[in-house]
Amino acid sequence: MILSDQTILKECEVGLIQPYDIAQVQPASYDLQLGLIKDQSLRYTLEPKEFILASTYELIAMPTDLVGRLEGKSSWARRGLIVHTAGFVDPGFKGQLVLEITNLSDKPIVLTQGDKIAQIAFYRLDEPCVRPYGHPDLNSHYQNQRDIVKSFMDAP
Repeated sequence: MILSDQTILKECEVGLIQPYDIAQVQPASYDLQLGLIKDQSLRYTLEPKEFILASTYELIAMPTDLVGRLEGKSSWARRGLIVHTAGFVDPGFKGQLVLEITNLSDKPIVLTQGDKIAQIAFYRLDEPCVRPYGHPDLNSHYQNQRDIVKSFMDAP
């Protein structure tokens, strides 16, 4: 079951998204803002065919009975900007989401901190999971991530 705007607001009031803004609540999703951009910039011109990492401004704290699905906003996609992340936000995840951003167009695209760049929809599980993201048995690499965190596979 996908959560409605009313349920998303209730979940935000108990810490799902911090900080949250009622203006970012959509009928069945929540708009996420661009946080830090490549190399901690507040504004960045993404050249054609360029790929960068960025983060969301908001922190997400998924309870054990919700999963999230992140997608780029269509208004950006229509300009040739693809916004992706692993896409699936596990129950128990806490932190900022890292965004993988690619300019597929033939024109530069200016990105500014605070841009509404992605949206997340929430799905309720049939019952809370017993081993949420961050559980010691799962080797969860990105729990409590802040800012731009590169792949754990890139570590020396």
